[in-house]
Amino acid sequence: MKEATIFSGHRFGLLCRKEVREQGKMFLLSCLTLYGLMALFLIWPACSLYSLHYYSVESLQHHLYRQGIHVFLGTFLIGGVISASWMMEGMRRKNSRIVQLMTPATTFEKYLVRWFLFVFLYLPLCLLLFRLADYTRWLVTLVFYADQPIVAPMSVFRHLIRGSEQFEMFVSVGECVLAGSSMCFIHSLFALGSTLWSKSPILKTFSLSMLLCLTYVAFGAFLFSSFLGDHTELTPPPFITSLEPEQVSWMVSALLWVLILFHWVLGYYRFKESEIINRW
Repeated sequence: MKEATIFSGHRFGLLCRKEVREQGKMFLLSCLTLYGLMALFLIWPACSLYSLHYYSVESLQHHLYRQGIHVFLGTFLIGGVISASWMMEGMRRKNSRIVQLMTPATTFEKYLVRWFLFVFLYLPLCLLLFRLADYTRWLVTLVFYADQPIVAPMSVFRHLIRGSEQFEMFVSVGECVLAGSSMCFIHSLFALGSTLWSKSPILKTFSLSMLLCLTYVAFGAFLFSSFLGDHTELTPPPFITSLEPEQVSWMVSALLWVLILFHWVLGYYRFKESEIINRW
Protein backbone atom coordinates (compact mmCIF):
# COMPACT_ATOMS: atom_id res chain seq x y z
CA MET A 1 0.00 0.00 0.00
CA LYS A 2 1.29 3.45 -0.90
CA GLU A 3 1.17 5.48 2.29
CA ALA A 4 1.15 8.75 0.32
CA THR A 5 -2.16 7.82 -1.31
CA ILE A 6 -5.00 8.60 1.09
CA PHE A 7 -7.63 7.04 -1.15
CA SER A 8 -7.55 4.30 -3.77
CA GLY A 9 -10.62 3.08 -5.61
CA HIS A 10 -9.16 -0.42 -5.85
CA ARG A 11 -8.52 -0.66 -2.09
CA PHE A 12 -11.94 0.84 -1.41
CA GLY A 13 -13.59 -1.88 -3.51
CA LEU A 14 -11.58 -4.60 -1.78
CA LEU A 15 -12.54 -3.24 1.65
CA CYS A 16 -16.22 -3.10 0.67
CA ARG A 17 -16.09 -6.70 -0.52
CA LYS A 18 -14.31 -7.74 2.68
CA GLU A 19 -16.90 -6.05 4.92
CA VAL A 20 -19.83 -7.50 2.97
CA ARG A 21 -18.29 -10.99 3.00
CA GLU A 22 -17.54 -10.92 6.73
CA GLN A 23 -20.83 -9.33 7.80
CA GLY A 24 -23.09 -10.68 5.07
CA LYS A 25 -25.26 -12.65 7.49
CA MET A 26 -25.80 -9.60 9.69
CA PHE A 27 -26.68 -7.45 6.67
CA LEU A 28 -29.11 -10.07 5.39
CA LEU A 29 -30.76 -10.52 8.78
CA SER A 30 -31.09 -6.75 9.20
CA CYS A 31 -32.69 -6.40 5.76
CA LEU A 32 -35.14 -9.23 6.44
CA THR A 33 -36.07 -7.71 9.80
CA LEU A 34 -36.61 -4.29 8.26
CA TYR A 35 -38.66 -5.75 5.43
CA GLY A 36 -40.75 -7.87 7.82
CA LEU A 37 -41.56 -4.93 10.09
CA MET A 38 -42.57 -2.67 7.22
CA ALA A 39 -44.68 -5.41 5.63
CA LEU A 40 -46.41 -6.04 8.98
CA PHE A 41 -47.22 -2.35 9.51
CA LEU A 42 -48.57 -2.12 5.95
CA ILE A 43 -50.58 -5.36 5.86
CA TRP A 44 -52.21 -5.07 9.27
CA PRO A 45 -54.01 -1.71 8.66
CA ALA A 46 -54.91 -2.78 5.11
CA CYS A 47 -56.60 -5.96 6.31
CA SER A 48 -58.42 -4.01 9.02
CA LEU A 49 -59.79 -1.54 6.47
CA TYR A 50 -60.75 -4.21 3.93
CA SER A 51 -62.62 -6.20 6.57
CA LEU A 52 -65.01 -3.27 7.14
CA HIS A 53 -66.36 -3.52 3.54
CA TYR A 54 -67.73 0.02 3.34
CA TYR A 55 -64.68 2.01 2.23
CA SER A 56 -64.56 3.30 -1.34
CA VAL A 57 -61.46 2.83 -3.44
CA GLU A 58 -60.57 6.52 -3.05
CA SER A 59 -60.91 6.34 0.72
CA LEU A 60 -58.88 3.13 0.86
CA GLN A 61 -56.14 4.70 -1.22
CA HIS A 62 -56.13 7.77 1.00
CA HIS A 63 -55.75 5.77 4.22
CA LEU A 64 -53.27 3.21 2.90
CA TYR A 65 -51.02 5.72 1.16
CA ARG A 66 -50.93 7.97 4.21
CA GLN A 67 -50.16 4.96 6.39
CA GLY A 68 -47.43 3.94 3.94
CA ILE A 69 -45.75 7.36 4.06
CA HIS A 70 -45.79 7.29 7.86
CA VAL A 71 -44.30 3.78 7.89
CA PHE A 72 -41.56 4.77 5.46
CA LEU A 73 -40.58 7.95 7.33
CA GLY A 74 -40.67 6.23 10.72
CA THR A 75 -38.58 3.33 9.43
CA PHE A 76 -36.10 5.66 7.78
CA LEU A 77 -35.64 7.61 11.02
CA ILE A 78 -35.47 4.76 13.53
CA GLY A 79 -33.72 2.25 11.28
CA GLY A 80 -31.20 4.90 10.24
CA VAL A 81 -30.40 5.60 13.88
CA ILE A 82 -29.73 1.91 14.52
CA SER A 83 -27.70 1.52 11.32
CA ALA A 84 -25.56 4.59 12.06
CA SER A 85 -24.94 3.33 15.60
CA TRP A 86 -23.60 0.05 14.14
CA MET A 87 -21.12 1.88 11.93
CA MET A 88 -18.18 1.11 14.24
CA GLU A 89 -19.37 -2.31 15.37
CA GLY A 90 -15.96 -3.79 14.49
CA MET A 91 -14.21 -1.48 16.96
CA ARG A 92 -16.07 -2.65 20.07
CA ARG A 93 -14.06 -5.81 20.74
CA LYS A 94 -10.30 -6.05 21.11
CA ASN A 95 -9.74 -8.84 18.56
CA SER A 96 -11.89 -7.23 15.86
CA ARG A 97 -10.31 -3.87 16.66
CA ILE A 98 -6.85 -5.32 16.05
CA VAL A 99 -7.99 -6.77 12.70
CA GLN A 100 -9.60 -3.48 11.72
CA LEU A 101 -6.58 -1.35 12.58
CA MET A 102 -4.09 -3.75 10.97
CA THR A 103 -5.96 -3.98 7.65
CA PRO A 104 -3.63 -2.71 4.86
CA ALA A 105 -5.60 0.41 3.97
CA THR A 106 -5.61 4.04 5.00
CA THR A 107 -7.71 5.26 7.91
CA PHE A 108 -9.78 7.39 5.55
CA GLU A 109 -10.64 4.34 3.42
CA LYS A 110 -11.62 2.28 6.46
CA TYR A 111 -13.86 5.05 7.76
CA LEU A 112 -15.33 5.78 4.32
CA VAL A 113 -16.20 2.12 3.72
CA ARG A 114 -18.15 1.83 6.94
CA TRP A 115 -19.84 5.21 6.39
CA PHE A 116 -20.77 4.12 2.87
CA LEU A 117 -22.25 0.80 3.99
CA PHE A 118 -24.05 1.90 7.16
CA VAL A 119 -25.06 5.51 6.43
CA PHE A 120 -25.03 6.35 2.73
CA LEU A 121 -26.57 3.11 1.41
CA TYR A 122 -29.34 3.09 4.00
CA LEU A 123 -31.68 5.42 2.08
CA PRO A 124 -31.76 3.44 -1.21
CA LEU A 125 -31.94 0.20 0.78
CA CYS A 126 -34.87 1.51 2.82
CA LEU A 127 -36.64 2.60 -0.37
CA LEU A 128 -36.12 -0.83 -1.96
CA LEU A 129 -37.34 -2.75 1.09
CA PHE A 130 -40.36 -0.47 1.45
CA ARG A 131 -41.22 -1.08 -2.19
CA LEU A 132 -41.03 -4.85 -1.62
CA ALA A 133 -43.13 -4.56 1.55
CA ASP A 134 -45.76 -2.52 -0.29
CA TYR A 135 -45.92 -5.10 -3.09
CA THR A 136 -46.35 -7.75 -0.40
CA ARG A 137 -49.29 -5.77 1.00
CA TRP A 138 -50.76 -5.58 -2.49
CA LEU A 139 -50.37 -9.34 -3.08
CA VAL A 140 -51.92 -10.23 0.29
CA THR A 141 -54.96 -8.03 -0.31
CA LEU A 142 -55.21 -9.33 -3.87
CA VAL A 143 -55.39 -12.93 -2.61
CA PHE A 144 -57.64 -12.50 0.43
CA TYR A 145 -59.85 -9.60 -0.70
CA ALA A 146 -60.20 -10.23 -4.44
CA ASP A 147 -63.89 -9.22 -4.35
CA GLN A 148 -63.04 -5.67 -3.24
CA PRO A 149 -61.20 -2.81 -5.02
CA ILE A 150 -57.47 -3.28 -4.63
CA VAL A 151 -55.16 -0.34 -4.02
CA ALA A 152 -52.05 -0.50 -6.19
CA PRO A 153 -48.54 -0.18 -4.72
CA MET A 154 -47.56 3.41 -4.05
CA SER A 155 -44.63 5.54 -5.17
CA VAL A 156 -43.00 7.21 -2.17
CA PHE A 157 -41.66 10.33 -3.86
CA ARG A 158 -44.90 10.91 -5.75
CA HIS A 159 -46.85 11.26 -2.49
CA LEU A 160 -44.30 13.14 -0.40
CA ILE A 161 -44.86 16.52 -2.03
CA ARG A 162 -48.24 17.42 -3.51
CA GLY A 163 -48.38 13.89 -4.81
CA SER A 164 -52.02 13.10 -4.27
CA GLU A 165 -55.31 14.86 -4.82
CA GLN A 166 -56.47 13.58 -1.43
CA PHE A 167 -53.51 14.41 0.77
CA GLU A 168 -50.01 15.76 0.71
CA MET A 169 -47.43 14.87 3.34
CA PHE A 170 -45.39 18.04 2.79
CA VAL A 171 -46.79 21.20 1.26
CA SER A 172 -43.54 22.27 -0.42
CA VAL A 173 -40.18 20.99 -1.57
CA GLY A 174 -38.42 23.06 1.09
CA GLU A 175 -40.48 21.47 3.86
CA CYS A 176 -39.70 17.99 2.54
CA VAL A 177 -35.98 18.78 2.29
CA LEU A 178 -36.04 20.19 5.83
CA ALA A 179 -37.63 16.99 7.17
CA GLY A 180 -35.07 14.84 5.35
CA SER A 181 -32.20 17.03 6.51
CA SER A 182 -33.43 16.80 10.12
CA MET A 183 -33.49 12.99 9.92
CA CYS A 184 -30.00 12.90 8.38
CA PHE A 185 -28.82 15.24 11.15
CA ILE A 186 -30.10 12.79 13.76
CA HIS A 187 -28.40 9.93 11.90
CA SER A 188 -25.11 11.84 11.87
CA LEU A 189 -25.33 12.34 15.64
CA PHE A 190 -25.58 8.60 16.21
CA ALA A 191 -22.84 7.91 13.64
CA LEU A 192 -20.60 10.23 15.65
CA GLY A 193 -21.69 8.49 18.85
CA SER A 194 -20.64 5.12 17.42
CA THR A 195 -17.06 6.45 17.13
CA LEU A 196 -17.08 7.92 20.65
CA TRP A 197 -18.45 5.00 22.66
CA SER A 198 -17.74 1.31 22.20
CA LYS A 199 -20.61 0.14 24.41
CA SER A 200 -24.29 1.14 24.23
CA PRO A 201 -23.75 3.96 21.69
CA ILE A 202 -27.49 4.41 21.05
CA LEU A 203 -28.35 4.89 24.72
CA LYS A 204 -25.37 7.13 25.45
CA THR A 205 -25.85 9.29 22.34
CA PHE A 206 -29.57 9.69 23.01
CA SER A 207 -29.00 10.53 26.69
CA LEU A 208 -26.27 13.07 25.96
CA SER A 209 -28.28 14.68 23.14
CA MET A 210 -31.34 15.07 25.36
CA LEU A 211 -29.21 16.46 28.19
CA LEU A 212 -27.56 19.03 25.92
CA CYS A 213 -30.90 19.98 24.38
CA LEU A 214 -32.58 20.48 27.75
CA THR A 215 -29.58 22.42 29.06
CA TYR A 216 -29.60 24.69 26.00
CA VAL A 217 -33.35 25.36 26.29
CA ALA A 218 -33.12 26.04 30.04
CA PHE A 219 -30.11 28.35 29.61
CA GLY A 220 -31.82 30.21 26.75
CA ALA A 221 -35.00 30.65 28.78
CA PHE A 222 -32.94 31.93 31.72
CA LEU A 223 -31.13 34.50 29.57
CA PHE A 224 -34.39 35.57 27.95
CA SER A 225 -36.12 36.16 31.30
CA SER A 226 -33.04 37.85 32.80
CA PHE A 227 -32.27 40.37 30.04
CA LEU A 228 -35.66 40.98 28.45
CA GLY A 229 -37.99 40.67 31.38
CA ASP A 230 -41.58 39.48 31.46
CA HIS A 231 -43.20 42.48 29.77
CA THR A 232 -40.72 43.16 26.99
CA GLU A 233 -41.98 42.50 23.50
CA LEU A 234 -39.42 40.79 21.30
CA THR A 235 -39.49 42.00 17.69
CA PRO A 236 -37.66 39.88 15.09
CA PRO A 237 -35.24 41.70 12.77
CA PRO A 238 -36.77 42.93 9.48
CA PHE A 239 -34.70 40.55 7.34
CA ILE A 240 -36.25 37.58 9.20
CA THR A 241 -39.84 38.76 8.95
CA SER A 242 -39.39 39.40 5.22
CA LEU A 243 -38.42 35.79 4.51
CA GLU A 244 -40.92 33.31 3.12
CA PRO A 245 -41.44 29.96 4.92
CA GLU A 246 -39.91 28.19 1.91
CA GLN A 247 -36.75 30.31 2.19
CA VAL A 248 -36.49 29.62 5.91
CA SER A 249 -36.78 25.88 5.25
CA TRP A 250 -33.92 25.96 2.75
CA MET A 251 -31.73 28.06 5.05
CA VAL A 252 -32.28 25.76 8.03
CA SER A 253 -31.62 22.74 5.79
CA ALA A 254 -28.32 24.26 4.65
CA LEU A 255 -27.32 24.87 8.28
CA LEU A 256 -28.22 21.28 9.19
CA TRP A 257 -26.06 19.91 6.36
CA VAL A 258 -23.11 21.98 7.59
CA LEU A 259 -23.58 20.38 11.03
CA ILE A 260 -23.98 16.93 9.41
CA LEU A 261 -20.66 17.30 7.60
CA PHE A 262 -19.09 18.51 10.85
CA HIS A 263 -20.30 15.37 12.65
CA TRP A 264 -18.96 13.10 9.91
CA VAL A 265 -15.56 14.83 9.86
CA LEU A 266 -15.35 14.80 13.66
CA GLY A 267 -16.20 11.09 13.62
CA TYR A 268 -13.38 10.49 11.12
CA TYR A 269 -10.81 12.22 13.33
CA ARG A 270 -12.04 10.28 16.37
CA PHE A 271 -11.67 7.06 14.38
CA LYS A 272 -8.23 8.20 13.23
CA GLU A 273 -7.13 8.37 16.87
CA SER A 274 -8.41 4.86 17.64
CA GLU A 275 -6.14 2.55 19.59
CA ILE A 276 -5.99 -1.19 20.05
CA ILE A 277 -6.58 -0.71 23.77
CA ASN A 278 -9.26 1.93 24.31
CA ARG A 279 -8.40 4.53 26.95
CA TRP A 280 -11.65 6.47 26.67
